[in-house]
Amino acid sequence: MPTKKSTKAKKLNPWMIITIALLLVFSFFIAYDKSPTIHNGINNALGVDDDKFPVIPELKVDIFTDKSSDGPSIDIEKQLEQIEDEFMLKIKLNEIDTNTEEGKAKAAEFNLKTVPVLAFNEDVKDTGFYADAKDFLEKENDKYLLRLTPTSYLQLPGKELGHSKGTPGAPITIIEYSSFSCPYCGKMMEPLYRLLDEYPGQIELIYKQYNRGGIDPVLENAAECAAEQGKFWEFHDYIFDNQSTLATVEPDQFLTTAATTAGLNLDEYNKCNEEMRYEKVIRDQTAEGFDFGVTGTPSFFINDQFIGGAVGYDTLKSTVDSLLN
Repeated sequence: MPTKKSTKAKKLNPWMIITIALLLVFSFFIAYDKSPTIHNGINNALGVDDDKFPVIPELKVDIFTDKSSDGPSIDIEKQLEQIEDEFMLKIKLNEIDTNTEEGKAKAAEFNLKTVPVLAFNEDVKDTGFYADAKDFLEKENDKYLLRLTPTSYLQLPGKELGHSKGTPGAPITIIEYSSFSCPYCGKMMEPLYRLLDEYPGQIELIYKQYNRGGIDPVLENAAECAAEQGKFWEFHDYIFDNQSTLATVEPDQFLTTAATTAGLNLDEYNKCNEEMRYEKVIRDQTAEGFDFGVTGTPSFFINDQFIGGAVGYDTLKSTVDSLLN
């Protein structure tokens, strides 16, 4: 006759229950001590505040890119990781491709001329990153823009505000952002003029002021005053030809000699200079250069090709030849 199985429940060992409970409690305290998410979550629920694991703010950032560009690449992710580590941030990127209709509209909204550009929300002002980078952030509408080294140009600088030499409407336009106090800029006068001589009717040179501080505003305003009398290039040439004497004579004396050599009406010239009549024009030219990624002088746009820094005649010639061909 088969025996019936016992339905009596087995008793759990109380020491096992205690051991499991202790392990759970121990695991909880380890998690509370080691996990920022659990630690801060429990503290928030209990209304407790401590600094063991500071809450890492999340920044939502738009990044404007040009996916069709074959220009030089930069490691944006590495740069952002450095920002995250240094300032204890979590950056959440939203990529906006400026080739799409939405991207074009957004780029136009912020008048972007180059990419990549980072666009931060207002909450960036609550971070240590803002305190360090605010001089490089530009407020546009409801965003704070940080322009990175350009890999692609959405627009190109025009001829407005600049001074023309050569053939207007020529197939090659060279736009130069320059500073009268910059020795490398002075060295570029000879190769640029040589290009104009060797490519008659094919090049227009546009000179634009780029204020680097120091004596620049004084020299640049004086040159604009000379332009009022149709003598910009004469004044330009004198300054660069005699750049080495800038450090040995007073600016007023240097500029008076420049004005006399250029054949200016000194009364009109002096009045213009005293008023700093072209301060805003110089500021606008410099700001335009900065918008196009110019951070130093000399810098050139030869049609759609950008060249940063002083280069030799052969480099300029090679660029012009490639564009003409």
